[in-house]
Amino acid sequence: MDAEELLEEVKRHRGKRRGGWGLIVVILIIVGLGVYWIIRPIVKQADFKISGQTFHVRVVHSDKDKEQGLALFKRPIEKDEGLLMVFDKSGYYSIWMKNVDYKIDVLWLDSNKKVVHYVENMNPKSYPETKFVNPNTSAKYVVELPANTIRDLKIKNGTASDFNIYSNDIRTVWSF
Repeated sequence: MDAEELLEEVKRHRGKRRGGWGLIVVILIIVGLGVYWIIRPIVKQADFKISGQTFHVRVVHSDKDKEQGLALFKRPIEKDEGLLMVFDKSGYYSIWMKNVDYKIDVLWLDSNKKVVHYVENMNPKSYPETKFVNPNTSAKYVVELPANTIRDLKIKNGTASDFNIYSNDIRTVWSF
């Protein structure tokens, strides 16, 4: 077989393979999306309401996420954002400013979602000298909000709040 015949043979078979690679790519994309759906993080959120203001807060339950706190955001929080830490039972829960480089306000809430302790403009420079900030009373929830929120909304002990936790995971809606 000479070069010319070989070229003709290649041209004749080239058309027969069309679509094979496209099908493989489509299958790989579908498998990749399926894997992502299974392993993607489930982010719980809540609309936290206090003194007529609503904050979109990320909700954390695990000890690891609570330890990271606002460092989970990887950026300063916006005026309407925050972090809600949910504990299994009421207790004296301390927080710190590790890996957070901006001031925040912190609220401790009881099981009825009322403010029982707060700290205004917690300074990031307090860590590591003042490693932990300790509440003076038992709480079930800790909320970290933008600095000056307490002052601007005139929040004090006894101020009521409300929130309902929801998830970004459609499986919770479909009950999988």
